[in-house]
Amino acid sequence: MENETNQMLRAVLESLAHVHAKLDAMDVRLARFEGETKGTFGELQSQLDYIAQKLGEHDRDLYVLKRRTP
Repeated sequence: MENETNQMLRAVLESLAHVHAKLDAMDVRLARFEGETKGTFGELQSQLDYIAQKLGEHDRDLYVLKRRTP
């Protein structure tokens, strides 16, 4: 009976080690993904800010042109 229990405990410990290794690998992949996307989102925000600024300029120009037109 004791031998059986030891075998089950060893199997559980091996399984836990396997799960732990998979979680570590996932952590590494997630950290890499976060690092890659952080710069991408920053660039995207800059582009959106530029587009919003240009849209505001165009709206202002249209308003001025409409006021000048009789």
